[in-house]
Amino acid sequence: MVEGNQRPQICVICGQEQHESLEILGKQICCTCETEMVKSKVEDPVYLYYVWRLRRLLAH
Repeated sequence: MVEGNQRPQICVICGQEQHESLEILGKQICCTCETEMVKSKVEDPVYLYYVWRLRRLLAH
Protein backbone atom coordinates (compact mmCIF):
# COMPACT_ATOMS: atom_id res chain seq x y z
CA MET A 1 0.00 0.00 0.00
CA VAL A 2 1.07 3.55 -0.67
CA GLU A 3 1.33 5.58 2.51
CA GLY A 4 2.09 9.10 3.69
CA ASN A 5 2.91 11.86 1.24
CA GLN A 6 3.83 9.56 -1.62
CA ARG A 7 2.39 10.31 -5.03
CA PRO A 8 -0.48 8.19 -6.29
CA GLN A 9 0.51 5.15 -8.32
CA ILE A 10 -0.92 4.03 -11.65
CA CYS A 11 -2.81 0.73 -11.64
CA VAL A 12 -1.39 -1.66 -14.26
CA ILE A 13 -4.87 -3.08 -14.89
CA CYS A 14 -7.13 -0.03 -15.28
CA GLY A 15 -4.54 2.75 -15.69
CA GLN A 16 -6.12 4.99 -13.04
CA GLU A 17 -4.19 6.80 -10.32
CA GLN A 18 -4.67 5.15 -6.95
CA HIS A 19 -3.61 6.10 -3.45
CA GLU A 20 -4.19 2.61 -2.05
CA SER A 21 -2.98 -0.34 -4.03
CA LEU A 22 -1.46 -3.79 -3.96
CA GLU A 23 2.16 -3.94 -5.13
CA ILE A 24 3.35 -6.91 -7.17
CA LEU A 25 6.88 -6.91 -8.55
CA GLY A 26 7.06 -3.13 -8.12
CA LYS A 27 3.81 -2.52 -10.03
CA GLN A 28 0.51 -1.36 -8.55
CA ILE A 29 -2.93 -2.95 -8.75
CA CYS A 30 -5.73 -0.85 -7.32
CA CYS A 31 -8.12 -2.27 -4.74
CA THR A 32 -11.01 -2.15 -7.22
CA CYS A 33 -9.17 -4.22 -9.84
CA GLU A 34 -7.88 -6.61 -7.18
CA THR A 35 -11.43 -7.21 -5.96
CA GLU A 36 -12.78 -7.66 -9.49
CA MET A 37 -10.01 -10.13 -10.37
CA VAL A 38 -10.70 -12.22 -7.30
CA LYS A 39 -14.46 -12.23 -8.00
CA SER A 40 -14.15 -13.10 -11.70
CA LYS A 41 -14.82 -16.61 -12.90
CA VAL A 42 -13.06 -18.40 -15.74
CA GLU A 43 -16.17 -18.14 -17.91
CA ASP A 44 -16.44 -14.33 -17.42
CA PRO A 45 -15.28 -12.38 -20.51
CA VAL A 46 -13.21 -10.05 -18.34
CA TYR A 47 -11.23 -12.99 -16.90
CA LEU A 48 -9.09 -13.28 -20.03
CA TYR A 49 -8.33 -9.56 -19.88
CA TYR A 50 -7.04 -9.92 -16.30
CA VAL A 51 -4.94 -12.93 -17.28
CA TRP A 52 -3.46 -11.00 -20.20
CA ARG A 53 -2.63 -7.96 -18.03
CA LEU A 54 -1.05 -10.11 -15.32
CA ARG A 55 1.05 -11.98 -17.88
CA ARG A 56 2.36 -8.64 -19.17
CA LEU A 57 3.14 -7.62 -15.57
CA LEU A 58 5.09 -10.82 -14.95
CA ALA A 59 6.93 -10.62 -18.28
CA HIS A 60 8.58 -7.30 -17.40
